[in-house]
Amino acid sequence: MRLAGFEELSGEEAFFTYMLEKYALAFSEALTLETTEDFIYLSDPKTYELYLISLADPGRIKENWGDYEGKKCYEVLQNRKEPCPFCTNSKLRKNQYYIWKHHNDVIDGDYILKDKLVEWENRLVRMEVVMDVSRPERTDEVIQRSLYGQNMLSSCMRPLIEAESVADASRELLAEICRFYGAQEGVMLLFSGEGKVASWNQQREKYQILEKKSVSERTIARWGKILSNEKQVVIKNVEQLAGEDDELYLRLKRDKTEAFCLTPIFAGSRLLGFIALKNITKYWSELAILGMLASYISTFLIKEELQFENRRILYFDQITQFLNFEGFRTHAAKLLDENPDRKYVLWYSDLKRFKYINEVYGYETGDRFLKYWADCIRETLEPYETFGRISGDKFIVLRSFGSRAELGERFRQITEKLNGFAGEYRRFHVELACGAYLMEKPEDRLSLNEMLDRANIAEKSVKSLPGSHMAVYDEKMRSKVVQELAMEAAMTDALRKEEFEMFLQPQISLKKSGMLRAEALVRWRGADGRLIFPADFIGLFEREGIIYHLDYYMLEHACRFLEKWIGRKERPLCISVNVSRTTMLQPDFTENCCRLKRQYGIPDGYLELEFTEGVIVENHDIFREIVKGLQEHGFSCAMDDFGAEQSSLNILKDIPMDVLKFDRRFFERGEYEERGRAVVACMLNLADTLDMETVAEGVEDMELVEMLREMGCDFIQGYVYARPMPAGDYSEFMERFLAGQEGERQGS
Repeated sequence: MRLAGFEELSGEEAFFTYMLEKYALAFSEALTLETTEDFIYLSDPKTYELYLISLADPGRIKENWGDYEGKKCYEVLQNRKEPCPFCTNSKLRKNQYYIWKHHNDVIDGDYILKDKLVEWENRLVRMEVVMDVSRPERTDEVIQRSLYGQNMLSSCMRPLIEAESVADASRELLAEICRFYGAQEGVMLLFSGEGKVASWNQQREKYQILEKKSVSERTIARWGKILSNEKQVVIKNVEQLAGEDDELYLRLKRDKTEAFCLTPIFAGSRLLGFIALKNITKYWSELAILGMLASYISTFLIKEELQFENRRILYFDQITQFLNFEGFRTHAAKLLDENPDRKYVLWYSDLKRFKYINEVYGYETGDRFLKYWADCIRETLEPYETFGRISGDKFIVLRSFGSRAELGERFRQITEKLNGFAGEYRRFHVELACGAYLMEKPEDRLSLNEMLDRANIAEKSVKSLPGSHMAVYDEKMRSKVVQELAMEAAMTDALRKEEFEMFLQPQISLKKSGMLRAEALVRWRGADGRLIFPADFIGLFEREGIIYHLDYYMLEHACRFLEKWIGRKERPLCISVNVSRTTMLQPDFTENCCRLKRQYGIPDGYLELEFTEGVIVENHDIFREIVKGLQEHGFSCAMDDFGAEQSSLNILKDIPMDVLKFDRRFFERGEYEERGRAVVACMLNLADTLDMETVAEGVEDMELVEMLREMGCDFIQGYVYARPMPAGDYSEFMERFLAGQEGERQGS
């Protein structure tokens, strides 16, 4: 049978909703009206206006009141013209009775009064339960019941305070409630948090957690609206439903339910759950205490929610919804402590090229990729493993392993998932750099920070390599890092002491040229006189973002050298200076270059700035504006390492570079040597067409020199003519070299 008006609900939900709507009581205190002289009234605690009087049975009391609508409570009930001097309004609270005894002269009766504040028709009102105690024995009975009820309420507070959660306290709570009301069974259903259905059978003294069926937020909100103002559903005797509500009667009888009470648990207007009692046998008049208990439970549930939210903020990443670094630290420490004999590895990983997804498709797509990647990691984990997102595109994983081969296989499997991100984003080939710290022996288990530092060191050792790689930490890596840290710390002092020396490597013209050329290269001569080569410190300075100090240092030393060179009226000389990505992207880069050029009086055409192809590709639009500004101020601009990256002809089309430098790998002999030469010839011809000078780097034999001369290359830079030399030796070398060339021409 489908109930009219409940078609959108499932069968069980529809019937439950129907029962709530039909049998919800505004005040279960009505059950305390056991004599014709008992009553309940509601009034405004500020204006004293009388809203409602509820009677167990209309009788002589009603006649004494007359028509009470619009009158004050003290007028009707106490026959006074002003508020009662013994009024308890100032002492009232919600969810707690103020109990007192009073003799009413108007109706000449002795009463025990139970007062509290309640919600009624969207307003806060005073409710007073008036119980006739003209018979002395009833006084004892009412006081005793109230005392027992308060004791039960106090007993329920202990498990709520001591347990970690309301769910954990549910066994003792339900047992206490069932004992007090003589109920056969008690159930607590919680919607909030993880949500549980706890059941206690008093006869069998059996506690169990039942499967909770999912209930939509919309349905919960509907139930909350029906039970607003903390109504209770009370069916005191199921037999009274026979003939009046047969469907509900049959359902309850099938469940062997003879009496029933359901109390909602609210937080404001939000329904958090229910307390249900089956087959109550005593203390019906004290059911309102369940409302008080529900209020206490609500307080603890709200506290749990706040703790959960604080824990979520503190321990969970907002993008992936998995652990953040702090959460990972806590969980990893717990797993390591619980599994002392298990071999673990700490993976520190970095998603390379991830920034392209953010830059091209936006941060929303980037965030979806991070969530996808976190899901991929989670799917590979065992219960004794964990992971978290540290920041940006960096993740950390604690994995168990049996052998290093197994570790490598798991890395391969997870990297295969990297490019499974759906759709058009696949054209961005994201790669993974991973550092691993192994815990193979008990002494390998250091503090988490120490192990993470070591995994991070291993990750950095493979980050610059193409493709996805995992490196396992060893002590040699740490020694290198210590050396690099010392080098980084010494940089500022080395700049001040001018320990960085400018070397020049000649670029020899294969054609008649009136201008000499050379590339400025840096060497670091330490305090011990030992020469340190760029490969040992340039990468470090670039990673740490301090390379711009050295770039400007080298540019200034090139200007100083040219100032002296020009003063000696030597042949015109163009010095090419390398510029890193970090330096180029500084807001005042062009201005600083021009300032140095003006400061030393360097003519146009004497300074050339080299930018690697990779830097240009990554910052195409920005670079175009920079080149334009530099050329307007007399700088030449060269594309360095052409051919080392995935070259883009769009660069040559869109950006008017002055010089094209071919990477040495362009000329390496291989299986398709003839095809390679054809490509080089085409590129040299293209550069000539675009009015660009060409430089071939890394040339080491005369056979290649002659081939490049035939193809039209302009300059050769390499060991075939000269190694990099101290700047002071350049003039003498060029004099000898040019004299030798002249002698060769005259001899021929």
